Amino acid sequence: MRKAGRKAPRTLASAGPLTHASLLDFPGGFTPLTIIVGDKREDEPKNAGDLFAFSSSTVDDRWLLRLGLERETEKISDKVLMTADDEWLRKRFGSTHILAIGSPASNLFTRELNECFLFRFAISVETKHKWNETRRILKGLRTPAALSRFKEESRADLRQTMRLFKQPGFLAFNFRNLKLGIDPAENRDFAVVSLGCNPFAAKDAPYFAILAAGVHHPGTAHAVKMLGEPLLFERHPFGGIIEVQVPSDEFNRDMVQWHEKIKDSKAVWHRAGAESLEYTPEEFLRRLGEWLPRVEKGEIVTDVALSADELKGHIALIELLAAAKFGEAVPTSAAGAG
Repeated sequence: MRKAGRKAPRTLASAGPLTHASLLDFPGGFTPLTIIVGDKREDEPKNAGDLFAFSSSTVDDRWLLRLGLERETEKISDKVLMTADDEWLRKRFGSTHILAIGSPASNLFTRELNECFLFRFAISVETKHKWNETRRILKGLRTPAALSRFKEESRADLRQTMRLFKQPGFLAFNFRNLKLGIDPAENRDFAVVSLGCNPFAAKDAPYFAILAAGVHHPGTAHAVKMLGEPLLFERHPFGGIIEVQVPSDEFNRDMVQWHEKIKDSKAVWHRAGAESLEYTPEEFLRRLGEWLPRVEKGEIVTDVALSADELKGHIALIELLAAAKFGEAVPTSAAGAG
């Protein structure tokens, strides 16, 4: 019998007016849920997750309790991506939805699996290459002593590599120019909220990932906050790019104290000039279909790592979101270990 005072979790088929499972269904449609957050990076590294990433901030999940999550929801360190083997990751995360909080600069899940999301950070080819080379070396370092030596040897490149993941810019496949190369102003931050595939789930299993991440901490905090207001996603069902005024333009920013800036900030959907970037699931799928042959033919010239396989994965994801909306209910008890 269900405990008194607790709401029964919804299935993906029970919320939202759309033909696809979407962020209108959050949180009840994404149960069970595991949250993956950035972590503190130890000065004397204990494992590979302590290197080449900034420490997370408590600002990131400031409004997490507004989301109305189930009491069984867990927060897990992103360091598992660097320490656990593939079998453990599939077992632990293959039967749950995932909420990743934080940018590629401070969350290794977001960095490693950025391409899983329909809207994502525009990580450059150079940055991707440098990280893959570093990742390959880190896999072979098993002891704190070896990690410390590598940290000392890499000191000259360490901060530069980390900062490469803080460069602004996003990919939005519903935008005619594809890349939103946003340059944060003194009182602006930008962020992404996006649905994505769960890379650890079986191919047709209806388990998904959600990304909530800003270029800086205010963007991340407001991206998380938006998830608590599902109706904001009526015209952005799979997510999109948000702009955060820090503080809101209604204030004289010189009069707002540092400790009040996040509270007095305001988040809105980003517009590309005259374009609102609103869309329906069907429109988004059509736009992906238009980008795919151009990517396959090498017609897209960009500094962002982009492949036909990524677009095919996004198309498959949207098809799975349609199936999840009207298919069998997603199980409401986690099957993962740990």
